[in-house]
Amino acid sequence: MYRTFFFNACRGLIPVAMLLAFFCSQSLANDTAPTLNNGKKWRISYYQGGPIPFYTNIQKEIILELIQLGWIEKSPLPEEIVPGKVPYWRWLCTKAVSDYLEFLPENGYSASWNPKKREQVRSALLKKLQNGKIDLMIAMGTWAGEDLVNDLHSTPTLLFSASNFQDTGILKSLNDSGYDHVSAMLDPTLFERQLRMYHRLTRFHSLGVAYEATEEGLRYSSIPMIEEVSQEMGFTVNRCEVLDTTEDREKSRASCLSCYRELAEHSDAVLITSLLCADEEIDTLARLFKEKKTLSYSVFGSEHAKKGILLTSSSAVGYKEHGKRSAHKIIKVLRGTKPRDIEQVTEIPLFLSVNTATAQAVNFTIPPAIRRIAHDLYDK
Repeated sequence: MYRTFFFNACRGLIPVAMLLAFFCSQSLANDTAPTLNNGKKWRISYYQGGPIPFYTNIQKEIILELIQLGWIEKSPLPEEIVPGKVPYWRWLCTKAVSDYLEFLPENGYSASWNPKKREQVRSALLKKLQNGKIDLMIAMGTWAGEDLVNDLHSTPTLLFSASNFQDTGILKSLNDSGYDHVSAMLDPTLFERQLRMYHRLTRFHSLGVAYEATEEGLRYSSIPMIEEVSQEMGFTVNRCEVLDTTEDREKSRASCLSCYRELAEHSDAVLITSLLCADEEIDTLARLFKEKKTLSYSVFGSEHAKKGILLTSSSAVGYKEHGKRSAHKIIKVLRGTKPRDIEQVTEIPLFLSVNTATAQAVNFTIPPAIRRIAHDLYDK
């Protein structure tokens, strides 16, 4: 194939653009081609602070990209996962086939949003990393970053989906992790861009926001950013506290429903931030907001728009792009790039998801321009 290609290129039978595309495709294939760790499979570990849809969706797209690039053999992923567990880890350990990557049940960790369990996981995992039993560590979220981004081990560690890292001191800066064995993937303005987009489109005057009254809860719900943007754009913020990071999910969901009922009574718009209890009760919340004629937005993406939230960013684009870029960072490390040398900042594109039935229910007229540019339109 190569001989024919170069022969035709020299004779001028292949356009320059096609020639360049050929070389680029070959370079990309070489840069992502599967490889072994000195003849052995790479031992992969995963750690999350607890279950949250962001982590699950990103993990899914990482796996799909690894399948696309040949690191894992093609096989359908399950639609259902085990609630509260490491996303897709059971599938990776029992169903996935790979000549290059090794996934073991004991290498998938979740602290279940339990501080006591977190200490146990951190201690066990650091010991394993120090003993060289892991080749690549995937740290998902702020808790995992706080526990593993340090000099207590030297195992290559990739941090994904850490909220408001600048307030935690996890990393040295946006562009430098501070450790040779660590790299993060950061989109520091993602939630802010979403909030500004929602305000430009609907011009709400008061915004209801629920959050957990902990240091982590304030970060996950981006409260400082929301307050800052509200002052600049001229809307008020109504806040309400919930219980979210607890294993008592019934109590958590009850606190969420109570809080959002209060916010819907006193706000003309409500923003659903990174709360597990809100995702668990999304059907009830969507009905509540329509009943109260309250504009609703969510940072969770298209699934919430499909359930009846008015506006979200399109997760079809966002999660796929996030997962794809995360997978490529993983591959770079496995192919020999020092984590610290990998660029950390990446801007995930925003595309709109709109529920037109909800718009009609809350008396919001969707401008034709929004209909034209929306990536997803739902009418139920």
